[in-house]
Amino acid sequence: MRYLIPSILVLLSCTETKSTTPSTDPVDDDIQSVDTGTPLDCPSGESVTAYVDTDEDGYGRAYTATEMCLPLPEGYVTQMGDCRDHYAEVYPGADEYCDGLDNDCDGITDEDPIDPDTHYLDEDFDGWGNSELSLTGCNLPDGYVPYGGDCDDNDPDRAPANDELCDGIDNDCDDEIDEDVDPNDATTWYLDEDGDGHGSMFASGVVKSCAQPEGAQTDATDCNDTDPDIYIDAPEICDGKDNDCDPATAADEGCP
Repeated sequence: MRYLIPSILVLLSCTETKSTTPSTDPVDDDIQSVDTGTPLDCPSGESVTAYVDTDEDGYGRAYTATEMCLPLPEGYVTQMGDCRDHYAEVYPGADEYCDGLDNDCDGITDEDPIDPDTHYLDEDFDGWGNSELSLTGCNLPDGYVPYGGDCDDNDPDRAPANDELCDGIDNDCDDEIDEDVDPNDATTWYLDEDGDGHGSMFASGVVKSCAQPEGAQTDATDCNDTDPDIYIDAPEICDGKDNDCDPATAADEGCP
């Protein structure tokens, strides 16, 4: 009996075999096989590792690598590294733009763009900045605006788009003061051609401006601007005229 046990062990070891059943592990059909180094039987005699290039920018995604024969079919390239293969303007080494994309695939967005915007410091918050204090980049920093040209960034009443007002300052930054003012802010002046201190009540003698034009008054009480003795409430004198511009008052009343 002492010789029987070893014989049984030898028999069992000889009958043990390795399973040849194929693997049933799932395969992701969306990811193509990476080159295994197995040479391909190519008609051209050459093969390369190729990558799918969806956006035709010359670069493909690394995970699409597969060994293929030359010449490559359309849609495949030999360069990889594209981080957004549906944007032709995105690939390694591309110019960076202010478009919210990582154009050069370096992991940073909108850095050192070739089309930067200029932003101007706006200290008086009037929407216009100081042309001499600016930054360039894609994103607008706090306290900055897209427009320069403010002639006084400490006064919100002075900016290129402001209306000119009668206030003695250059509101619209054109180096002129109180010119072409808003009619609602201007003073209405009436021409006084006869120099009696009273302006004409006729429309032809109306001027709107900040400064007093020569020979103009703020009242329109003269019914005859060619005679200095005639205007509203003027005293009646013995001259045969309606001096006070009131037909109800008899001319030359009380005169001999």
